This record gives sequence, C-alpha cells and structure tokens, in this order.
Amino acid sequence: MSKTCEFGTGLQESLRDQLVCGIKSEIIRQRLFAENKLDFAKAYNLAVSLEAAEKDAAMVVGNAKASGETSAVECQAVYSGRSRRLAGAARGQRGWRAASRGRAAAASSGPRSQQGCQACGGAHEESGCNFKAYVCRVCMRRGHIRRVCPNITPHNTVDVTQCNKQAGQDSDSGSDEVILIDINQVDISECKPIYIPIIIHSKAVKMECDTGSAVSCVSEDVYNRYFGGLPIKQCRLALRYYTGEIVKPIGVITPQVEYKGTKKLLDLYIVKNGKSMLLGRQWIAALDISIQSVTVQEVHNLNSCNFDLNVFSSRYYNVFADGLGRFTGEPEHRVKIGKHHINYIKVGHGPHSCILTPGGLGTIWTNYKPQIEGFDRSKFTLVVWDPPGFGKSYPPEREFTSDSYGNDADTGYELMKILGIPRFSVLGWSAGGSASLVLAAKHPDAVRKLVVWGANAYILPTEIAAYRKIADVNTWAKHLRVPMVEVYGKERFAQYWARWVDCMSVALEAKMDICSEHLKNIKCPTLVLHGCKDPLVDPVHAPYLIENIKKSVLYIYTDGKHDIHIRHAEDFNKRVQDFLLEPAKNDIECH
Repeated sequence: MSKTCEFGTGLQESLRDQLVCGIKSEIIRQRLFAENKLDFAKAYNLAVSLEAAEKDAAMVVGNAKASGETSAVECQAVYSGRSRRLAGAARGQRGWRAASRGRAAAASSGPRSQQGCQACGGAHEESGCNFKAYVCRVCMRRGHIRRVCPNITPHNTVDVTQCNKQAGQDSDSGSDEVILIDINQVDISECKPIYIPIIIHSKAVKMECDTGSAVSCVSEDVYNRYFGGLPIKQCRLALRYYTGEIVKPIGVITPQVEYKGTKKLLDLYIVKNGKSMLLGRQWIAALDISIQSVTVQEVHNLNSCNFDLNVFSSRYYNVFADGLGRFTGEPEHRVKIGKHHINYIKVGHGPHSCILTPGGLGTIWTNYKPQIEGFDRSKFTLVVWDPPGFGKSYPPEREFTSDSYGNDADTGYELMKILGIPRFSVLGWSAGGSASLVLAAKHPDAVRKLVVWGANAYILPTEIAAYRKIADVNTWAKHLRVPMVEVYGKERFAQYWARWVDCMSVALEAKMDICSEHLKNIKCPTLVLHGCKDPLVDPVHAPYLIENIKKSVLYIYTDGKHDIHIRHAEDFNKRVQDFLLEPAKNDIECH
C-alpha cells in the first residue's frame, strides 16, 4: 500500500507513526516517544532491540525465581574498607538499558559476549551499520551516536556472570550465577545525610536514607552487635562499585521492622567491613516513609538572560549524558617533554585550535579559568598548560634564566606537535605573552594568529623595581594570591615567587631585553591588548609591539590593570574570539 498511495516525502514519517503507535509494550512505546529525531529506521531498530531485551530480562527473572533465588535488584553499597561512602545504583527507569546490555551474558553461563558495534552499540558489525555516518549530539563527531559516545561515562549495567566460590563460603545447590549490580562511588562529604529512626528486631537504630539504593544494608559489625541471633541466609546478590570492584554480601536476614506503627518482615543485607546503615527504596516504600522536602530558596529565569542551551549542554555534556550525569571538572593530562612532565587540558571541539600560556608561576586554572569556561567550544579547541616547573608540571623545579621565555616557547610548540595540531593560534599573558611572541617568531608557519596582553619585549629599570616591590606575596590582591596559595602552598609559593623575581631581575638587568629581536619575524595577524592602569608593564610597550609587528592591532582598556582577561573577562573573551575568527584591522581602539 505504501508504494501505491503516493505518500511522497511523508512516507517515512507515516511508517514511523504506525510502528510506534502499534507497539503493545508501554515501556517500549514510551522509550521511542522520548527519542529525538526519530525516523522509521531508527524506531524499528530500537523497537526490535528493546523487545529482545524485555524477553531476555523476563527469562532471567523467571529462571531466578524457579531456582528459589532472590530476584535481581539495584543496590546501594556501603563502605568497603574505603574512606568514602559508596553510593548510587542505576535508577530503576533505566532498567531496560541494563537488561539489554546484560542479555548476552544472561542467556548462558558461558563467556561474556564480544563488544558490539562501535557506531550504535548493537550486536552487528560496524561496517554495515546505518549509524556510522551519523554525527554524535554529545561530541559533535561523525561515526557514532550519543549512547556509545566515548565522552559519556559508561551506563550502569546489570550483567549475569560466573562467580567463583570463595574459600570458607557455603553454596546452595544449583547455579553459581550471581547478579552483578553496578553502583556509583560518590563523595558526599559536604552533604548532610538524612537519618530515619527505625526499630529493627526490637532494637532502635537510625538508618541513613538513600533513595539511590534499592535494598537496605548494614555492616557485619552492626549485625553481630544487634541482630546476631537471626540466621543469615545465602544470597545471589553481588555489588559492583563504579570502579569495577566487586563485593558479595555475606548474606541476608529477615528481621521484623517497625516504623510509626507499621510492622513488616523485610530483607536486610549484610556487607563485610561496612560502616553505614543504609535505608533503601524497598524499605522506604514498604514502610511508607516520607522523605523531608527540599526547600528551594531562589529560582532563576533563564529566559531573562543571555542563555544559550546548546552551548551550555555542549560544555557540560557529562551532566546531560545518559546514565549518571555529573561534572567532575575538565580532565587534565601529562606528557613528557624534555625532563618535565607537562600538565595540560584540552577543551572544546571547534576547528580553530589555540594554545594559552600562563604568566609567571601561573597555571591552567589560576590564569585562564574565565577563558576555559567562556570561549565557544563549538568554534575553538583550547590547549591550556602549566609551563615547566609551574603548577602540576613539577617536579623538577624551574630554571629561572633570561632564556626561560624561549624555553617556554619551544615547549609549547612541542606540546602542540605531540597533540597532532600542526597549525594553531597563540594566546599569552604577562611572561606567557612574552613567550608567545617568541613562539610566533620562531615558528611562523605553525601560528595562525597571536594575542598577547600584559606583555613586553624588553624591560625598564622601573619595571624591575616594580617586580621587586611585589616580591612579598602578601602585597598581592586577594583574588590573585589565594588561587596561587592553593596550588603551591603558602610557604612554597612565597619562596618560589621571591626566587622568580630575584633570578629574572638579575638576568634582565644584565641584558635588559626579552625578545625584541624576534618581533620582526612575526608574520601572523597579532592583537595586542593593554590595561592603562597596569602596575607592572609600562604603557610604552604596547605601542612598541605595534610598531615592530606587522599586521598588528592594539586595543586599550583605559580602566584595565594587569589582569584584564580576568577583570573584564566577558568583553575580553568576545573581543579575542572575534579577532581570531575575523581578519584583524590595523587601528588603535580605546575602551
């Protein structure tokens, strides 16, 4: 009928609607309705996969019940010889995903199946997958879809696998299969737990409420202290921490539990080396426990401000990903260059790559947090690093000489080569700006554009005196001093900075030049920014750079100081991004 009724361009849409609306399973139908940009092919593949998952999950549960085993449940772990509570099982509404990924192992007690298609996660070869040409909505790269994106933390899964009997453990007759339940390790040291008073086996205790756990758990020590008279029954439940570590409960007891007049016999799992008494969802529902509400003190209307959801969700894709969404900070990496292991981060997925070099003793986060968070990641890829001896590129300690700028330039260039970025723009502040001038001059074919601020090509006697004046870090502004103390420690920061000032002052007094001889070799468009109230860099330097660098443009912040990229972050970020994306103009502007 679809071939003769002249549906035209609406054929695929009509087929999709008929398929989705005709599915009997409410779970599968709701799952398809939740999909974005659902076409007929995608709906069909998903429906088939979900239907198979439901059948296999039902088979697993049926077999477990037939053999007298406890059904698989999600579980919240307690301490297992760790300093932090292990928390959070996969949420119940994601159970179909767990069953789907676990069905290959659940079908038999044999070896686990091989990993499926890298493009969609299905059980077929990637070469014939329709999704291999798709663009992922998380990382915006071609070749896979969101659910298998490597940028997303793997989903929680429920698998059935073989479990070897441990020495000294008894085993019931029948299958050795154990239900493995992934749980998440969450540090809640700053969150106050909610305790619920409950009477268990005539003992009044307080249990920590945890809605992320399906079952309730206590430690072996608590069992021996309060419930030693109750026999422990064997269970087939195993807990798998988020790190992959597997812990099998000692067993389960069934005490009488009382809460506000309600009395029931409920399962309580015993965990070796546990520290907390956790109250799971099973007990919360059975005892009709009401959790205290959360008071919302303030709600911001995102429509009233300049908020771009696409940019926000792209920047924090881990929060919006399937599974346990969370943001733990930008990942840092280290690579060996010379005798140093250089620490760096790489953020964004845009076509325009940039390297950002910090100033004296500066680091990734003390110097460039506003740029890391403020640049458009769909247009730029930022490589921000700790120069040798600074931040986490330590040890060994830095050698402070007049050649330090050239050494930093060479190290930055090598870092981009190692990362496979042959052409890039260079951004640098203060001493990092001077190093950036050298990098652009020494490697003109690699540098697309150059942006420097608070930088100078030579040094004046008055500036040496200014550096010596701030050798005492206690004279620094709090917003500059505190982040550095957090990185280096109070004592080491004070000693390190004083040493930097002394060594640089002695070296520059003898030469009085930083990189002025390199300026004529800079070929790329250059943006020089300067704050008129900069206490460290004399106003003569910005015009000097413009006069000696071809294709250069100057922008002046009349109210700016040395850290214009921090104090004027929003304007600075917009101005620099516009310059990097558009041709520069040879004029002088004032702000």
